[in-house]
Amino acid sequence: MNEFDEVPISNAVVEQTILIRKAVRIKMPDALIAASALVTQAIVVTRNTSDFERVAGLTALHPDLV
Repeated sequence: MNEFDEVPISNAVVEQTILIRKAVRIKMPDALIAASALVTQAIVVTRNTSDFERVAGLTALHPDLV
């Protein structure tokens, strides 16, 4: 886990989370992860790519394909 950065829940992340929840039917924890990735211009690596693929501008990769 040392290779990963911790992303604080800033106002920008909160605002992005709200926009995602309004645009896409996605659970709050996933919306928060997606928002954090968008704000920091990061890629989400997850086995649950189907939910994240619906978020505009977000890149989500399955770990088996990385």
